[in-house]
Amino acid sequence: MSNRLIDIFNDAAGEPNFIKNLHYKHHITSKLEKLRKAVYKQHKTNEDRGFHENLMTSNDDKEDLKFIWNLIDDLKDNPQRTASRSELKKCNELWVKYS
Repeated sequence: MSNRLIDIFNDAAGEPNFIKNLHYKHHITSKLEKLRKAVYKQHKTNEDRGFHENLMTSNDDKEDLKFIWNLIDDLKDNPQRTASRSELKKCNELWVKYS
């Protein structure tokens, strides 16, 4: 019996897909975490500066954070799911907005 985790998951047809999917999830999730932190940092900065007179900024920040959290959770909860082209496009737009 094998003690290596890779041997446990090793089946001839599934291994390449498993490894590819694992790499994809790790790569995308780490990028989304960086984006989440950038949006959160901007949101906290706006609150700390008292930008509540411009509620659109605060609400936009909250909606953007919610979108990112939902995407991260959905990708983690559904192993076969990948981010759609429109989701990745929105993430790129958010990155430009908050970085």
